[in-house]
Amino acid sequence: MSMAMMSLRGMILQLLKLELHNIGPRNLAIQRYRVLSVEDNKYIDEYQRDQLEKVIIVQQDKASSTQFTVVLREAWYNTQCTPDSYVHVFGRFDSNKRCIINNAENILVIHPDHLVSATVVADSFGCVRRAVLQDRVKATGAASPPMLFGNLLHEIFQEALKRNRWDINTTTSILQDIVPRHFETLAELNMNMNQLKEQLIPKMLEMEAWAAIFVQKNPARDAVVESRGGRKNIMSINKLLDVEEHVWSPNYGLKGNIDATVQVTMDEDGQRKTLTVPLELKTGKRVNEAHQAQTALYTLLISDRYDLDVTDGVLYYLEGSKTLRVKAIRHELIHMIMKRNELAGYIRERITLPPMLQPGQQRLCNGCYAQTSCYLYHTLSEDGDGSLIDKKEPFEKLVSDLKPSHSKFFKNWDSLITKEESEMMKFRRELWTMLSLEREKVNRCFTNVVIVPDTTVDDKQSNSKINRYQYAFEKKTFKAGFSFRESQITTGEPIVVSDEQGHFALANGYVTNVSKHRIHIAVDRRLHNARRRKSGFCSQNNQTFSGIMEVEPQSSTLKENPLEEPILYRIDKDEFSNGMAAVRNNILQIMDDSVFKARDLHWRAGLTCHCSVFSPNSILKQWSTWSTSIVCAQTSCL
Repeated sequence: MSMAMMSLRGMILQLLKLELHNIGPRNLAIQRYRVLSVEDNKYIDEYQRDQLEKVIIVQQDKASSTQFTVVLREAWYNTQCTPDSYVHVFGRFDSNKRCIINNAENILVIHPDHLVSATVVADSFGCVRRAVLQDRVKATGAASPPMLFGNLLHEIFQEALKRNRWDINTTTSILQDIVPRHFETLAELNMNMNQLKEQLIPKMLEMEAWAAIFVQKNPARDAVVESRGGRKNIMSINKLLDVEEHVWSPNYGLKGNIDATVQVTMDEDGQRKTLTVPLELKTGKRVNEAHQAQTALYTLLISDRYDLDVTDGVLYYLEGSKTLRVKAIRHELIHMIMKRNELAGYIRERITLPPMLQPGQQRLCNGCYAQTSCYLYHTLSEDGDGSLIDKKEPFEKLVSDLKPSHSKFFKNWDSLITKEESEMMKFRRELWTMLSLEREKVNRCFTNVVIVPDTTVDDKQSNSKINRYQYAFEKKTFKAGFSFRESQITTGEPIVVSDEQGHFALANGYVTNVSKHRIHIAVDRRLHNARRRKSGFCSQNNQTFSGIMEVEPQSSTLKENPLEEPILYRIDKDEFSNGMAAVRNNILQIMDDSVFKARDLHWRAGLTCHCSVFSPNSILKQWSTWSTSIVCAQTSCL
């Protein structure tokens, strides 16, 4: 390996695990710093030139009065950081309580409690406004055949990978099992099962051929993955750790749903390595830089979830059977973190949107899934007249009937939703900035609980993902006078399960039963035997974990080891399970008069937004009242 590559690898490892002094047990609560002041300054670089730097004075997010200095240089200088905001610092403070962040070392994450989707970050390189709207509104657009095919192929791929059975009979059977979950979309598209099979069977045969090459115990000669620059390696996927892994990383301020987390064996520079990597499936054939950015960001999430340095991802394009190796390169990841910081600024403030693309640069606007919400915001919130839009016809068709009263109505509701989101965020950040013991004292958490042996239920026949796995928990050490019944967490309450080592949102679900000594829950993710390191584990070249599928297993990979200490979990009340993005999207849909003439129904009901005093949940009460009035108005039209 060349010195340049060794240096590059060193920088990557530094990025992915900068807090080397915390390699042991992770911090139970994440350290945040509150920004006190931001000033520009100058320094002399290594070439004796004057350069600008940004000096940020921060304070620990506790009662401590100790102040620290964060210095932003080079590409980091342009980071927009404001007083009274919070930041997360990757790096050590020296004896002078000073940390320098530059292109070579250390990272600053601003507004880290706002978890931005890795998909949104990757999408923002084309259009920042579209990415922010995706986070704010969750715009989805109308159902389409490509969208349906893509969703079905993802589910088929994941289930076939779990079973390691790829023959056409198995994948067809999987298709028949999952289709009932998509009947509504099929009806909307006026499509039947035969038409569906006609479209999907050729793709399923492609999967079978791909798996015959890549899903093997050891790499075959033709199992070639390509990297940028034309470099090629041979690789095999020999274990599946998880599918659709939902990861929250409050360290990086990121979140994501990873198609599959897999163990691969790869030959490189005469050495065979076993690595844990994210595997991302794309059902199209066009290689997209945003896809590679998304996969690279997933390496950060997997690093955080599995406590190891993940420097590779795998990107599989189904159509064309192209398999790419995505390297996590420091300067590219730094650029993505900076973009994430930019998005977080817009998402946190929620006052303005990024500007629209300039005239002459609006090629991406054609067929954009966020076009409706973009145009409606431009008219209703920004008082725009469309003068900056290249193609006027779709814009004018959408907004031609909107009046100032519509704009006033929308602004009022958008403001209320924003206030509600701010209240919800206060509870969200508690999950990782408060110790579980502190949250337990205010009855919003159960700390230091363990899974009761022999109580786990895996309902494979369940059509609902949210309640497939059922667990009973009890206190590791039961204290006299304690009762699970004396809490805000009651039967039917939404909950989020984390562990006491700083891995958050391992599963989401709800409480099914509460007794004095036990609490029963149903969740969407497997908790038992997850993220357990196997014997012989080496963080550099043998990253082996227990999995849910293993090619040619020597023994059951899911078998419990009775000698291992049980994992300590925490169960938190999920006070932010229902986000406001769906509510905001409903408001926009009402402004789009093509949707059931809802805007006209609103005015028939004579509704306005009255909320002189804001309190948490007030918007939900108003929304319920308003929805009832809309239904009454609609009924009167029949």
